[in-house]
Amino acid sequence: MINYGMDTTVAVTKSLPSNLQEVKIQTIEIIYSKLDDNLTTVVPTGIILHQNHTKRTKYQIKNNSVDRRVEKFYVDHSADPTLGGYIITSAENCIKSVMGFSRFQLSLDPQEVVELIVTENATSSKSIDNLTDLEKFLEKQAIELQQLNVLDKSTMEIIKRIVKFEYVSIALDYMMNPTHITETLMHDWQTRKEFLSETLMNTIMTMLNVQHNITELNQQIQYMNEYIKSIFTNQERLRENIRSLEKVNTSDLLKRYLKDLNTEEDDLAQTRKQIKKMESEKNTLQKILKEKQCELINEAKEQRKKLRV
Repeated sequence: MINYGMDTTVAVTKSLPSNLQEVKIQTIEIIYSKLDDNLTTVVPTGIILHQNHTKRTKYQIKNNSVDRRVEKFYVDHSADPTLGGYIITSAENCIKSVMGFSRFQLSLDPQEVVELIVTENATSSKSIDNLTDLEKFLEKQAIELQQLNVLDKSTMEIIKRIVKFEYVSIALDYMMNPTHITETLMHDWQTRKEFLSETLMNTIMTMLNVQHNITELNQQIQYMNEYIKSIFTNQERLRENIRSLEKVNTSDLLKRYLKDLNTEEDDLAQTRKQIKKMESEKNTLQKILKEKQCELINEAKEQRKKLRV
């Protein structure tokens, strides 16, 4: 008979310390896709990161007995089934190992504390094919991977070309629908002036300036229309006052009301004249804006035809 079971005098704690976990990129592969229905037009569109995952489980085992030695203590460890299944690679103290399971044997003196680190490995692949993630990869990982000789110079250049293509492609889509272009977008494009042609940038700048001037004119016209409403309100008050004093023809107050009414009529005529002038300016600017939008659309279409990865 062999006694085999839980030993309550032995305390075991299990943890996954973050500093013992690793994910390393082993290789980088370029994704090639067809650009259109023409099967011969194949271009790079993203990357695949082939990664190695190392998972380490820490067992801390303490013999709480003050006088009894534990000759044989077993730790049964099952591999993590995620990522297609981890493989247990720890060999020290391992007395049995099958797919997905290993048994480790330890001995403990009284009051002794023993650490057992069980290491598992798995591989995975991660595709990156959108602009945001590709830019993040170049910013946060690319330089280190080059230093580790995981990312070679030619692959790095291809990734940069993909980023430029995607960035310009998205920008051109906006430019072919110029009503959606904002100052925020323009500011972003100015940080990447090397990606976009000077002709496009100048046209957009002119277009945004014209839009700004139209907005200012609209605000001034709105303000003046509100001012006209206030004049009408005040004139109505003056007329009511005049009617109440119509029997007192020599009243100084009546003369004052009539003078105020006359002044406001002049002011009203002048304000309407200014609004008419601003409406004319706005119409001219709107024509210019439409012309610049057409220029931008046509230029963006031409740039789209020439765009290559």
